[in-house]
Amino acid sequence: MRYTREDGCRAWLTTGHLPLKLLRALMKEWGTAEHIYDSFCAGDEALMERLKERRVILKERAERSAMHSLLRAMQDADMGILYLEDYAYPELLRTLDDAPVLLYYRGSLECLQGRCLTIIGTRKASLLGRETAQEIAAELARNGVCVVSGMAYGIDTAAHRGCVEAGGCSCAVLACGLDVDYPRENAELKRQLLRGGGVMLSEYPPGVRADASHFEMRNRILSGLSRGTLMVECRERSGSMITVRHALEQGRDVFVWPGIPGSVNAEGAHILLRDGGRIVNCARDILEDLSWLSNPAPTREQLASLPAMTPEQKQLYLILQRGSCSMDELAMETGMETPKLVTALSMLQLAGLVRAEPGKRYSVI
Repeated sequence: MRYTREDGCRAWLTTGHLPLKLLRALMKEWGTAEHIYDSFCAGDEALMERLKERRVILKERAERSAMHSLLRAMQDADMGILYLEDYAYPELLRTLDDAPVLLYYRGSLECLQGRCLTIIGTRKASLLGRETAQEIAAELARNGVCVVSGMAYGIDTAAHRGCVEAGGCSCAVLACGLDVDYPRENAELKRQLLRGGGVMLSEYPPGVRADASHFEMRNRILSGLSRGTLMVECRERSGSMITVRHALEQGRDVFVWPGIPGSVNAEGAHILLRDGGRIVNCARDILEDLSWLSNPAPTREQLASLPAMTPEQKQLYLILQRGSCSMDELAMETGMETPKLVTALSMLQLAGLVRAEPGKRYSVI
């Protein structure tokens, strides 16, 4: 993996654990992380005032030896950096007001350009809950869906395992650095996930340990990557319920497995079902609700045979391969803003891949 000076400077910024709003504001005002780094090293008073107490740790990490160690750790873990403005940045996630400015990744980002469904739930899951999560994840994978979860014990582990063992691509969003062996028992599962074409993501730089505050921040990414979130077993007060709240605020679909009546792990399900959550007993319920059964996802062979396109163009082309769509339908499925959607469609038309039809609809040629 090769890194630019901008990569190194952005990675350096993440070691300061800056609040997201401050990080976004600094990037907007200074333009690049390189400019921020150079201004910091020059002792820019305005910048120092903005950073306050966080400048202490940033000063330690700004030393050449510290920067070298950071990049070496990234290199050793084969870790890439994904910027908010990059083409490969997941489009649904980009639409969030609190989308991460930077994500570290290991593996293939390709799986995030297609259909994604998040599965979450308690670490202390019942046997039936784990089996259900694994079966649903496996069936989703067989239908071309990337299963997103957090690689924690219990439901997360079952969901990743079901997807991977069914030959699908899975995405794990971690609340620690990607080189941190957490949870230790899932080390082999992570390797299987990567070998199967999946991806691991994190906002946190190498070496950062899992912390309670990281999980809540991570949860908005779990829901933000997907069209919908399935909750399988959790208590009323839990991290899974926080993820569900994020999903609702983001305008995502929320699905609920009802759980075992009378069980404490069914508390969250009962609350969500009472508030209008969609009950799910199997993967087919989700696939039908999202119209993913009538419009099957493309195979890996089909994806590999596509001509060179930006991720936005590829996403639109794959949707249109299933049948003609209106602009509104494309916007709803992709989450793209109108200017970006129009630009991508125009480029596909110029390339002779897509045509406009009467009634402001589009289809592949």
